[in-house]
Amino acid sequence: MATFTKTLLSGSTQGKPIKVAATATTGTTIHATGTSSTTIDEVWLYAFNSSTGPVSLTVEYGGTTAPDQNIVISVPPTSGLTLVVPGLILTGTGSAANNITAFAQIPSYAIITNVSASAGTVTYTAANNFVAGTTVSITGVNPSAYNLSNVTIATASSTQFTVTNAATGSYVSGGQASGFATGANLITVSGYVNRIV
Repeated sequence: MATFTKTLLSGSTQGKPIKVAATATTGTTIHATGTSSTTIDEVWLYAFNSSTGPVSLTVEYGGTTAPDQNIVISVPPTSGLTLVVPGLILTGTGSAANNITAFAQIPSYAIITNVSASAGTVTYTAANNFVAGTTVSITGVNPSAYNLSNVTIATASSTQFTVTNAATGSYVSGGQASGFATGANLITVSGYVNRIV
């Protein structure tokens, strides 16, 4: 006969919520199963967003392969606990644990008002909250040479950001950049595990 035990998330201290500090893969550790492939962890996770806007939470469930092992949810601001993982089952591999990790990001958009290029660096003028290392896509710029997909921001301030690219031309009009700003320490995850042996 199976034994059913409610247990704490392994990433939690005394059952307290876990602050999601990571903003990209591999995320903050939420839980690790045991190594046994026959011990079943039924996982229940809830998220709380302490910011004033929605935050995108990615739960890496049993691994980090996207999209296969990702659960992505937009967590609304200050509205209590949001169910993220509704009792999904996870086991170890027989020789290693499977991990559940999470990272948070804020969807971010910036309206471009000017673009300039010099020596392989393109500077976009736009009020933004991007940080260096953020991946963005840029659309709607005339000339179109400045429209770039999935480029990494090299430097950023609140009024402009730069990317490394050989694009050139005189800015005429338009443009929007979209990506994610940091979501560090805005989400906490809590929950429990029903362990079945």
